[in-house]
Amino acid sequence: MRIIKIFIIGILLSVVCGCDRVYPPVICSGYTEDVMVKIIFDKGYMCVSLVFGSEFWQKSGGRSLNSIVVLGKDYKEIAHYDKSDLIKRKGDEHITTGPWLVTEKGLYRIPRTLFPSKWTNRIDEIEQANETTKKYGIESLTIEKDKQ
Repeated sequence: MRIIKIFIIGILLSVVCGCDRVYPPVICSGYTEDVMVKIIFDKGYMCVSLVFGSEFWQKSGGRSLNSIVVLGKDYKEIAHYDKSDLIKRKGDEHITTGPWLVTEKGLYRIPRTLFPSKWTNRIDEIEQANETTKKYGIESLTIEKDKQ
């Protein structure tokens, strides 16, 4: 019986300790081509390669997002979104939280109702909803199909 308890405790500890913690922001790619995204924080930066439909979650908490830079296959800058761009799209200064979508058309917020499972099939709707609600911030962002 004691061996079983030790075995169960060992399994529980390995599950708890083995889980990778992730933190916002989440960067999602709606680009049809592979891109490199450079996420610049107040304490350094990270570069990640993203394909269509992929997501990047950072592994370190407590960092403030300063800008997002999208690079093409040739490492040339495709788009650059600085802190003021992020604040405009978010509607407040808490830009580090929530999922961001980068596409050929721009940078968008993904509504909580579509994240994490439904966003890849509804990129056009996300872009359109963001464009019509820019001045109101993300809390007013809804997609018609989600109201039903």
